[in-house]
Amino acid sequence: MTMGTNFYYIEKQRPPCECCARPYKENKIHVGKRSGGVRFCFDPYFKSYDLWIRFVNVHPDSFYDEYGRKVSDKELVEEIFEWDGKTWIDEYPDSFYMDGKYMFSTDSNFS
Repeated sequence: MTMGTNFYYIEKQRPPCECCARPYKENKIHVGKRSGGVRFCFDPYFKSYDLWIRFVNVHPDSFYDEYGRKVSDKELVEEIFEWDGKTWIDEYPDSFYMDGKYMFSTDSNFS
């Protein structure tokens, strides 16, 4: 994986609306960011580790990095949970919080 990489959930394409034929708009949710030497940081959309795991279980095979490369669920989990870098908690206590050993942002503009 590339250093300083954002990860996204991208909902798979669907056909246009059956009622009005309006094209489907892609749903893209920022999952979080991995920066060199720093623990993966979850986007504020995910409030806890448990919510994240439920999300992955409901939406398998729907994750991509910022370069458009499809990331398998296994790769994403390894990227997030097996990297044990430093956190930003001490430097920015109002911008991040921990859920166990996992870091979450309180600001959606952190990426």
